[in-house]
Amino acid sequence: MEVVIKRGVPLPRHITMVLPEEMRDELKVPLGPVLLEEDLADRLGDAGPLCTVGDMTTETVHRLGAPIHLSVVDYQTKREPDIRWVEALATVGEATLEVTNAAATITWEMYNAILEAWSSPAALKMVVDGEEDLASLPAILHAPEGATVIYGIPDTGLCLVQVDRHARDVVTDVLRRLPCRSERAPS
Repeated sequence: MEVVIKRGVPLPRHITMVLPEEMRDELKVPLGPVLLEEDLADRLGDAGPLCTVGDMTTETVHRLGAPIHLSVVDYQTKREPDIRWVEALATVGEATLEVTNAAATITWEMYNAILEAWSSPAALKMVVDGEEDLASLPAILHAPEGATVIYGIPDTGLCLVQVDRHARDVVTDVLRRLPCRSERAPS
């Protein structure tokens, strides 16, 4: 199935991108420097519009006082429900969006919500029913030039991606290689 992957272009309704097993190791390579919390604080001053992906990442950046334009969370830790995040992230964002996205996928719903969120004047918290594990990819693709996307790497640190042409090119290449399937119910 041929799908156009380009900055600013929405994913067609009912399309889901799927991470194949053979690409999983490739996506374990960080897209930017990996920092510890104490190193992150120094880098947030000139971060540009900011997107966080992951509950712990969002809580850390929020606690450090940086204004988050878009946070993508799923109220889970290592794929297990973790109710503490509901309270810890309650004050993040001016509005909340809810989307559905299964593990190792990018649904049209999450992809397009991230695209639209970047142009929103309000700070948004996106709560994912399922998994937000691949949300950093469309977040980087659709981010404005100079934005920063921060995502967590479990048991390692926080990956900080300064969005520029190179970062977008890398992400575009990955997204174009993800197989797509249609979730449309047969008529």
